[in-house]
Amino acid sequence: MGLKKGRVTFSRFELHTDMPADFSVKFDEMIQKGAFNDLFPENVEKTMGWVGLQKLYDKDFGYANHTVGNYRVFSLRIDKKSVPSALLKMKVSEIMRARMAERGVKRLPKNEREDIMESIRAKLLKQAPAVPSMVDVCWSMADGTIYVSSLSEKVLQDFQDLFQTTFDLNLGLLTPWYSVQNNKANKAGEIADPGREFLTWLWFKSDEGGEMYVGDPSDNKVATVAFGKRIAFERKEGDDTKSVVCQGPHVTAPVEGKEALRQGKMIKDAVFSVTDETGEWSLGLKGDTFQFQSVKLPTAEDAASTGKGYSGSSENDDLGEEGVLLERISMIEHLTRTVDALFNGFLKLRLSNDWPAEKQKLVAWGNMDH
Repeated sequence: MGLKKGRVTFSRFELHTDMPADFSVKFDEMIQKGAFNDLFPENVEKTMGWVGLQKLYDKDFGYANHTVGNYRVFSLRIDKKSVPSALLKMKVSEIMRARMAERGVKRLPKNEREDIMESIRAKLLKQAPAVPSMVDVCWSMADGTIYVSSLSEKVLQDFQDLFQTTFDLNLGLLTPWYSVQNNKANKAGEIADPGREFLTWLWFKSDEGGEMYVGDPSDNKVATVAFGKRIAFERKEGDDTKSVVCQGPHVTAPVEGKEALRQGKMIKDAVFSVTDETGEWSLGLKGDTFQFQSVKLPTAEDAASTGKGYSGSSENDDLGEEGVLLERISMIEHLTRTVDALFNGFLKLRLSNDWPAEKQKLVAWGNMDH
C-alpha cells in the first residue's frame, strides 16, 4: 500500500524545527547521507536507508528521482534478517548434547550454554537472506507535512530516527488537535479522548444523514459521511481496557454498536466513506492518532458521475507517471484537509455552549445510560 498505486495507508508527521533557507539546494546532498548501503554488517539483524520511490536499488537520487512538483518523494528501505527459533534451538541442542556426551556430564555451565547460543545464532544470521521492505515517504515543501506509508510504531520510530540523523530536523506525529507547526492546541486538552469522541459523534451524524459542512458554513462546502463495515469500540478502565469490534455488512445496525455505547465505550477506530463534489474516499481512521488506513482514492467512475474532480485513474496514460503521482498526492491531501475540517467543526461545537444540547441528542440516539 504505497503512494504510486492502489490503496494507501499513512501516518502524518510535522516538523518541530524550521528548515534552513537553503534546504532545497542542500536536499540532494543531505539525503545521500542516509542512502541505503548494500553492505550488511555481521551480527546485525536490520539495516535501513533511503532509496528512490519504490526502487530498491536507486540510491543515487538524481533530481527527477526524488522531486515531483513541490514534493520530495522517496522510500525508506528496511532489510531484515531473522533466525527461526526452532532452527536455532535444534542447532544449539545438537552442540550441547555432543559436548555433554564427550565430557560425560548432564549439564554444561551457564556461560558456555550462552556462548554456544550466541555463536550458533551469529552463524545462522550470517547465512540468512535479508528480506527487504519499503515504506514510502512524501514530504510537502509547502507546509512541511510528511506522509509515511506505515502505521507500525517500530517502523515509524525507525523513520524518525533516520530522518533526524539525515536532515538534522526534529519531527513528530501530526494530529488535528495539536500542531507545533501552527502553534495551536485547539483547546483539545479539555477533552480526554478527542479523536474517539469525534468518531463517536461522526457515527451519530452519519446516521442522521451524514451531510456536514466542511469548514465555515458560509463557504457552502459540504461532505457526506457514511460508516462502513467495521467499527471498533473500547472503554478504558485504569490500566485495563474492554473492547468490542462490530463488522460485516450490517455493522451500522443499532443493536451491537449501541450496546457498546451504553456500556460507556467510544469508537477507537472505524471504516467510513467521505464524499464531496470531487469524488468519494473510503478509509479507516484511528481515533487516538488520526492515522489513515487502507484509503481508497476516487476512481475514474467518480469523476464521470460528478463531472468534476480528479481523473481518479492510476492507469491514465495522458497524465504520465509523474502526473499520476501528483494527482494521487493531491487526493490524499484533499482527504486529510476534509477530515481535519470535520474534526475542527466537531471541536468547535464540543467546546461551545451548544454542546449540551448536541450531547443530549447523541445520548438519546445511542440510548446511553450516562
